[in-house]
Order: sequence, then C-alpha cells, then structure tokens
Amino acid sequence: SPAVSAGGTIQISAANIETQSVPAITPVLGQPYDVLVSGPITGYVQHMGFNATSGVITDLSSFRNGGATAP
Repeated sequence: SPAVSAGGTIQISAANIETQSVPAITPVLGQPYDVLVSGPITGYVQHMGFNATSGVITDLSSFRNGGATAP
C-alpha cells in the first residue's frame, strides 16, 4: 500500500484487494475470504461495509491495536 502520513488514512476497495492480491482473488457469491494485514504498523485497520441501497455504513472490524506496534 502507499505510505500513510501520521494521522492520515487510506481507503482500499474490495475490488483493489481482489485484483492486487497475489494470487488474485476471484470472488464467489456467498463465499468469504480472509485478508491478513501484517508488518510493523502503528495504528489500526478497519473493515467497513457500505450498503448502497440503505445508505448504512457498518464497522466490521475485528482488530484494533490502539497505537501499539503489531508484531
């Protein structure tokens, strides 16, 4: 991913994750896949879902390290 400045954020779409993964992910309706975020980071990763029909944004995150460095 690109560098993220202190206090900054980046947003990566599911389509970009799928096409830029090695090997590329071919999504199958109803079949989930896992994404592992690794490396030395200070901060956290969020998984957000957006329902375009209802306009609802949902935080689906399961990991937040609260500023600690992830192993």
